Amino acid sequence: AFGNPNIESIEFHYETEKDYTKNGIKSSDKIDIFLSNLGLQTYWSGVKREDIYFVFECKILKNKSNNKSYIGDIQKFAEREYKFRFPFEGMIAFIEKSRIPIDEIIADINIRLSKHVSIVTTQKLTPVLLSNTRFNHCYFSKHNKNIPKKHLIEIYHLFFDYTNLIEK
Repeated sequence: AFGNPNIESIEFHYETEKDYTKNGIKSSDKIDIFLSNLGLQTYWSGVKREDIYFVFECKILKNKSNNKSYIGDIQKFAEREYKFRFPFEGMIAFIEKSRIPIDEIIADINIRLSKHVSIVTTQKLTPVLLSNTRFNHCYFSKHNKNIPKKHLIEIYHLFFDYTNLIEK
């Protein structure tokens, strides 16, 4: 699948729950889109198949005030410690109102990240050019994890313009 002979299939699940630890307290996290069965066990020997997964958090953005909840998911990525997780995550934003261009939403998110007290952003949302596609709203950001290991987390952001699909 996808040009990689090691990936047999990818399973998509929604609202899957996984355990995490924050400040030494275990809790459960509801993940919007959960990709598993990635066939990547050979890259992470000793890690159980069910612990190798990739997640996307999703938000509907109708105005810039919704960016606060979008930032909340970035904060969640930065503050929670999982048993095993890739060093990158994904976020999907569905834009429903055409009054605010995606460029303005991105600028607002970057300003909010630069002012945020607990998210350490090392690279703001930066455009990613995807070859062989007309999709031009993919971005990439980097943040420091706020857990003891303090490793870097990378987030891919996809912004979809749904303004022509939503009935007004």
